[in-house]
Amino acid sequence: MCGINGIVSKSSQDSSIIGNLINRMNGCIVHRGPDDNGVFCRQADSYSIGMGMQRLSIIDLNTGHQPMSTDDGDISIVFNGEIYNYKILKDKLLDKGISFNTTSDTEVILKLYEQDGEACFKALDGMFGLSLFDRKKNKIFIARDFFGEKPLYFTDSDKAFIWGSELKSVVNVIDKKPEISKSGLNLFFRLTYIPAPFTIYEGIKKLEPNHLLIYDLDKKSYSTKTIHPKFDSNPADLSFEQAKKTTKDRVYDSVVSRSVSDVPIGTFLSGGVDSSVVSLCLAQYS
Repeated sequence: MCGINGIVSKSSQDSSIIGNLINRMNGCIVHRGPDDNGVFCRQADSYSIGMGMQRLSIIDLNTGHQPMSTDDGDISIVFNGEIYNYKILKDKLLDKGISFNTTSDTEVILKLYEQDGEACFKALDGMFGLSLFDRKKNKIFIARDFFGEKPLYFTDSDKAFIWGSELKSVVNVIDKKPEISKSGLNLFFRLTYIPAPFTIYEGIKKLEPNHLLIYDLDKKSYSTKTIHPKFDSNPADLSFEQAKKTTKDRVYDSVVSRSVSDVPIGTFLSGGVDSSVVSLCLAQYS
């Protein structure tokens, strides 16, 4: 688990001011990533941007520091999550002659965006919340994975656009304490959780799963769209034995794809079927 933060000031502010705000936001989510942290700031004529990262190091412990930028500095990213197919994507980029400076999945996203633009997010198989700044396009891309495993919150005001992995970091830097949302509170009592795009606060939204938010720094406004089209359910015409084998293979492949790590892997056993099956697959893979 890591955490990301970001701010766009809608007027030009000194980088030190933005950097201090990002550090405050990072300080709110140290528990999400105690191993490393970083800050990226850029001041332009009509805006200033900052992005921050609190990292829990799992892949590429030594050179996977974030925020990460391309060699020319035109594209920068903060990324929370794990891309399960990053090695496959990396091999395809290597075949095209693309070189890498790290072994991290973060750099794969960065290089993939250089090649394919915003279409790259469709190729990502994993859990993630990320923000990517493209200086040439003057846009910020904020993306959340298909099922919404990784959280992302944002708020937009006359002065700033702010986002982060947790509500507390966003609330920490806005001008005044937000009011409780009656809609959010009602949803919580009805469902025992608050579904996106609602939150417990007025004026702060949760980015919906499988959504890409595009913030235009020239227009100082944002839009959202889905990353993947909604899929239809297609019942499989399988015998019982075929269904058993297909389920077993898919569970095993799923566990294996999530077992890429540069640190030791462990499991929590609840005593139920789910955790026991996952532990068995992991033991067979190891």
